[in-house]
Amino acid sequence: MKHRLARLWANSAFRLAVRAVLTVLALAIVIRVVSIRSLLNNLRSVEVAPLVAALLVTIPLIGVRIWKWGLVAHYGGLRLSPRHVTTSFLAGMWLGLIVPGRIGELGRALYVGEGRRSQGLGLVTLDRIYDLAVTVLGAGLAYWAVFGGTQGGLVTVAAVVTCIFVVLLPFLGPGGERLLGTLPLKRLTIPAFRAATSLRGWAIFWCLLLGAISLLLGGLQFHLVMLGLHPIPLVASLLAFPVSLIAGVISPTISGTGGRELTTAVLLVALTHAQDIGASGAVATFVCFIFNSVLPAVAGSFCLGAPKTKR
Repeated sequence: MKHRLARLWANSAFRLAVRAVLTVLALAIVIRVVSIRSLLNNLRSVEVAPLVAALLVTIPLIGVRIWKWGLVAHYGGLRLSPRHVTTSFLAGMWLGLIVPGRIGELGRALYVGEGRRSQGLGLVTLDRIYDLAVTVLGAGLAYWAVFGGTQGGLVTVAAVVTCIFVVLLPFLGPGGERLLGTLPLKRLTIPAFRAATSLRGWAIFWCLLLGAISLLLGGLQFHLVMLGLHPIPLVASLLAFPVSLIAGVISPTISGTGGRELTTAVLLVALTHAQDIGASGAVATFVCFIFNSVLPAVAGSFCLGAPKTKR
């Protein structure tokens, strides 16, 4: 029975069907929680000016992320032109949109040149680790803001420890590589560790700083969309955004749809104590997903055939 299920799960059509069912189920839960009438009212009442401003924030948001990827590649020993830094990043976003858990973003490694893809894979993984560290810290702060007390404090401390581990990763030496070799994803973690050894001091600082700036820009974009729907404090927007990112990554639905919106809706109700805020939060989360993920990914679809760098 176990082998039969494994063979069934290996079928891509079956996996897509399962994810489609989970997406429909997640959307049904969102509608059940916030009500379809509230969703429609929010869509009808949205103001255009904050929406346009939020769309414009996409430009510096994606620009900072491309800049960070270029720094990681440069300090990691890859000499990519600005064109190839941009095309590889956007192409990776397209692949990340259609593959669960954003794993498709590892496709950036295809654009670093023949014979250097293993090195590129490690650097892409490292770039995503930096993003994850900053996002986990933001989500930990949001958890603490909602739940407080010992439980919230422990989650925040765990997030801080994660960031510290990422900073210390290049200094772990051979023992660090052996440790990462025991993990299930060692094909990704070991190349990432080897790539991390080439990044020290200020290089790590700048990469984490740019990751934090992109996270703040994402929170600002979410806040602008919320201004056109249901204004909330800026702090609530900055806390909600990283949680929505993590929910989108771990959700088994198609591109995280449904799970991301449901998580944001519930979190905003807990942060603001306003029961009618959930529908606005779900709509704003989906709009931000279109702005900072779908639109750049569509641009990236035109980069898939872009020439690779030479060895």
